[in-house]
Amino acid sequence: MNKTTSLSQHKIALSSRSIKVKKLENATLYARKRAIETHKNLKSKYLYQTGGWKNLFEHYTDQQVNSETLYHKSVIATNLSKDDCVNQGKTSSDLSRNISIRQQKNSEILPLCPSTPPDIGNPFIFGVVEGTVESPKIAYLTATQAVTEEVLALSTPAKPTEVFRMASTCQESGCKHFDGNDCRLVKGIVDRLPSVVDTLPACQIRPDCRWWQQEGKSACFRCPQIVTDNYQSSDIIQEVANPNNYETES
Repeated sequence: MNKTTSLSQHKIALSSRSIKVKKLENATLYARKRAIETHKNLKSKYLYQTGGWKNLFEHYTDQQVNSETLYHKSVIATNLSKDDCVNQGKTSSDLSRNISIRQQKNSEILPLCPSTPPDIGNPFIFGVVEGTVESPKIAYLTATQAVTEEVLALSTPAKPTEVFRMASTCQESGCKHFDGNDCRLVKGIVDRLPSVVDTLPACQIRPDCRWWQQEGKSACFRCPQIVTDNYQSSDIIQEVANPNNYETES
């Protein structure tokens, strides 16, 4: 019999927090400290993974960056400074609106997995892990951030996936979470985890996110509690994220 986390065990925040990209380094310092705390008093040495991982894939798409990919366009827009915007006669809101239009166009081709490691496809950062060891919560960046060696190094000695939430191309049939039509991971998240916010997070990848496209706002209300790599995942999250459970359910 499946267990479901009770809503009464969780406080539902009114909304999730947003972070400007220029404050990413400071936010990462806190996230790294939180990640290191999860390494203490471990019930197990196993690092629980919630998302798309190479060990889940029969094959994976290492799509090259080109002018037609969402990642490339997002990186260009993210790296534009305020001076660049002024020089081009555009405001930040203009750029954000243009990014959204381009994302919607590309989402018809390549939906995004919103919980991926830095070595699958062309990932970019859209959130930072805040909260506590027991109750992590994602703060969403106001613009996506390119994954670079310098940015990933900010998480050391923790893993980048303990500190950041990254998105990349959904691997679909190459991933054990995918059943040919849907992502079973997000279905389990929606079915068995509680909402942790009651308004949609200010998420930059929503139009292109497979979780949103499949489950709508129900996925978004639960997304802020998901940490891609976590030594202190709850029993429920461990069960939901374990693809071996799909065989026992069928």
